[in-house]
Amino acid sequence: MPKRMLQLERYLQSLVANPVYRNHPKTLEFLEVSHLSFVEELGPKAKEGWVYKKSGGHKVPVGCCPCCNCTDLPFSAHYSKRWLITKDSYIAYVRPFDGHLRAVILMDKSFKVDCGREDTGLSHGLLISNQYRNLLLKANSKLHAREWMVEIMQMAQSSEYTNDHPHHSFAPERPDSYAQWFVDGATYFEVVADALEEAQQEIFITDWWLNPEIFLKRPAVEGERWRVDQILKRKAEEGVNIFILLYKEVEVALGLGSKNCKHLLKSLHRNIKILRHPDHAPGGVMLWAHHEKLVAIDQKVAFLGGLDICFGRWDDHKHRLADVGSAVTLKKQPSPKKQITSGDTMSDFDSGVDSTSVPEGTGSPHKESQSLITPQKEEIMTSVDRNLNTLGIQGTPKLWLGKDYCNFIAQDVINPHLAFDDSVDRMSTPRMPWHDIGAVVYGKAAADVSRHFIQRWNFTKKEKALTRAHYPLLLPKSTSVIDVSDYIKRTNTACKCQILRSACTWSAGVNTTEDSIHQAYLRVIKESKHYLYIENQFFITIAGDHEVTNQIADALFERICRAHRDKETFRVYVMLPLLPAFQGEVGGDGGNAIHAILHWEYKSICQGENSLLQRLKREPGINDPRTYITFYGLRNHGELSGNLVTELVYIHSKLMIADDNTVIIGSANINDRSMLGKRDSELAILVQDTHTIPSKMNGKDYKAGKFGFELRKWLFKEHLGVLLGHSDIDVTDPVADDFYKGTWMKVASDNTSIYEQVFKCIPTDSTRTITALTEYKKNPGLCQKDPEAARKQLKDVQGYLVWIPLQFLSGEDLQPRITTQEGIAPSKLWT
Repeated sequence: MPKRMLQLERYLQSLVANPVYRNHPKTLEFLEVSHLSFVEELGPKAKEGWVYKKSGGHKVPVGCCPCCNCTDLPFSAHYSKRWLITKDSYIAYVRPFDGHLRAVILMDKSFKVDCGREDTGLSHGLLISNQYRNLLLKANSKLHAREWMVEIMQMAQSSEYTNDHPHHSFAPERPDSYAQWFVDGATYFEVVADALEEAQQEIFITDWWLNPEIFLKRPAVEGERWRVDQILKRKAEEGVNIFILLYKEVEVALGLGSKNCKHLLKSLHRNIKILRHPDHAPGGVMLWAHHEKLVAIDQKVAFLGGLDICFGRWDDHKHRLADVGSAVTLKKQPSPKKQITSGDTMSDFDSGVDSTSVPEGTGSPHKESQSLITPQKEEIMTSVDRNLNTLGIQGTPKLWLGKDYCNFIAQDVINPHLAFDDSVDRMSTPRMPWHDIGAVVYGKAAADVSRHFIQRWNFTKKEKALTRAHYPLLLPKSTSVIDVSDYIKRTNTACKCQILRSACTWSAGVNTTEDSIHQAYLRVIKESKHYLYIENQFFITIAGDHEVTNQIADALFERICRAHRDKETFRVYVMLPLLPAFQGEVGGDGGNAIHAILHWEYKSICQGENSLLQRLKREPGINDPRTYITFYGLRNHGELSGNLVTELVYIHSKLMIADDNTVIIGSANINDRSMLGKRDSELAILVQDTHTIPSKMNGKDYKAGKFGFELRKWLFKEHLGVLLGHSDIDVTDPVADDFYKGTWMKVASDNTSIYEQVFKCIPTDSTRTITALTEYKKNPGLCQKDPEAARKQLKDVQGYLVWIPLQFLSGEDLQPRITTQEGIAPSKLWT
């Protein structure tokens, strides 16, 4: 036997050494190899071979009977020959005559394989199932079918995706991960631009709203180079395949311009493929949206969080209210040549536009150095003006071009395809600053993000583009071959990560609902020891309410009560927008959408017996819930056309930090739409620190996590004005009384008082009825009566922190009347 084995081995070696025989179909069939067998990035090769596939999935062929083997014949019931491929995280099959990929079945916790008549209806049958579909196949014999079943299940049992994972997520925890956070859009977009520029194979993008004319690096000192459409066009021409999933909005209710976006990007190059989902046929999905935000490059780098690549999102920690262009004026004076890195902005040339500060550790993680020698200042400005004029834009450079200068309460964006036409008069209307959080992750966690996109793309392809051969199915890369470079390890934070999501049948094609973001929030709240810091666009969570069923309010209530019983010092900071960003006038008929959200938020926080604060007040001994939990917003002021102006800073973040060592960053709001899993689709990352640094917690020495501590510290410094040089507050200890009450609450109180005196701004606790609000608006603020005195008083404002006025319009029923468009809509649209 050993001699015969050696002879056969030599025979096969000589066979494959000959190119004519090596590529012969019978040789490939005998060796069970295909064009996908030895692609390293697709992972190790497992069993491959011919099977017969029947259209219709799991259904047993008509005419099958227990006493007859008629259905075992390949030509019975229209079976087609397919080449089946087994990999470490999926099963796929290809069409024999051209190798075209026809199906991909991802391994998940519902993945299983059955064979035999009892389970498949066929004596030679093979049934492969996952959360998305059933695939009925037929082998050449019973023995062959069993062989397939055994080998596939052996591979599946070693897969990372077939086990139960924490929070019931589709993705496992990744203990050796590297990640970084971004506060506000300026640094986030810049690093996204650099990552896109380095793409080698493929780019995945999905957004709730995508505007192709957005500049990722600002101001546009290099013309159109860093505009989204131009970046994607450039990469497509280099051979990179680009796949984009867009939320297909209900156009009569929401004007996101996704159809125009699709046509614009598709026209740039054949390598750019775009699908919109869902369709809105009768009986289809009307109320829910694809709300997640994702950019993945080569399945090795992934960005996620709250930032859509769209109008109004680019901002930095200065949250400017004005951008009229005239601020950028340069005096002709000699100036030495200077190197500019990708993080420099026009302020580095002494212009009137402030620089974009980059948080420590959030510079571009993709390039060791990226610099260029610039000419004199005058030449730079001439070049910038020339580049802007080619876009049809007149005047000196601006940071927010056209519709990117937004104020969504004053005027919603209309005609988004006319990107460089202003939506509001920037000479009289301040922009609404945008505060948001994003993250980037590398390695296996980035592969998990990409796998989620692939699942959604393949599902949408099957649903909407089944016959379009130029829209391919996508394959996930194997995590066994993914590595992280030493440079990434040096410039990012080591941590443990897990990708979370809200997904269900309509959004991802899975037959089970996943609410792992919700589950992670509940666990992190329950296990927190010292504090919780929350930034979110909404706070709609009510105990015992049949219309709002997420459990976040319950979790907060129980954790605070436990702290009170155990006499713990425990704090919960909640940051929310002062008003929802819907067009309309608060207190007027046009403000129904704003009123609807305020109704549910006040009902969640403070109004009604089931609100969080009212429940806490009923607990014995909790005289003032503010000892444990407080609610804040952000506001800024500036000058526009010589007049003092103010505007809320819109908090769009979806963030929670616990104890300076656990962080959730994502796209999910605190409401049922995002948290339940069966409504809006969402994506998030849970980061748990593995590297600690010395800190303080309630006056005692504490080992804080590097990722969580530095993110929380940056946010506190931004909100308190430390980054602006207003003060030198120590933000190390978030729990101690001298900071929580003596600094944080005091700054919020002082700022709120100054803004109300100077601007008579709304919302405010001094107007509890619409009648009172109308009278309040009639009385001018100090900014109109005595502008110089107002300017002097505004010098005492520290940062942006103000209180959420929880008594605002508390004497009114803010639910929209049934006779209005908003009143007709079901309540779950708002919750």
